[in-house]
Amino acid sequence: MTWLLPFSAKPASAVDFALSTVRDSQRTWLLNIIQNTNIPSHHSRGYCMPKACKIEIDRLKSKTGLTQTWFILPGLGNQYEGMGRDLRTQ
Repeated sequence: MTWLLPFSAKPASAVDFALSTVRDSQRTWLLNIIQNTNIPSHHSRGYCMPKACKIEIDRLKSKTGLTQTWFILPGLGNQYEGMGRDLRTQ
């Protein structure tokens, strides 16, 4: 099973370091809580798919306010705005 680990930190180098040290899939629940907490001073976000060994880091342009996470699944054609929220409330 492939899993996705999102990270956030103030400097991009901290995200890079955290992603490079990912080893334990049992800790993903804690990392998920941290990622979903809005931390105003964290301007860099990144994610890691350990089995694919791919690391992506993105610097946010906005330094204030809430950030949004979008999951795009190409080829399915049945997504809509608010789908995640609807699934969560079911």
